[in-house]
Amino acid sequence: MKFAKIKLRSEPIENFRSHSAIAQRYLPAGRQGAANAQSMNLDERYFVYAIKSQRDKRIYVGMSEDVEKRVNAHNRGETKSIKPFRPWKLIYKKFIGTRAQARKEEKRLKSGYGKEFLKSLDLDDKTK
Repeated sequence: MKFAKIKLRSEPIENFRSHSAIAQRYLPAGRQGAANAQSMNLDERYFVYAIKSQRDKRIYVGMSEDVEKRVNAHNRGETKSIKPFRPWKLIYKKFIGTRAQARKEEKRLKSGYGKEFLKSLDLDDKTK
């Protein structure tokens, strides 16, 4: 395993400029790029969304860079696990940013608390 050159400094770790600067000094050579990509990638534009089945009122939560395209794919039946419950209606969409943050929010919305929150947003069921 190759390691990056480590420059020993006497300054405390708080004086380093950023997380990627620390990664450059202390991570093995093959891992330095991941830390830089995490802090430098401004192209990530992830959304978390929730759709509701018009057939049996179940809620599906997912994440995507293009929500409208993804919902259309769900309605065309391209997702095997939810194909039988078509058609779907978008009930919630939130811009998150990075994929990691979107995954965390997706997991929160899939929890019991998150499902209750999503149910409270849908006004169609409350009027019936």
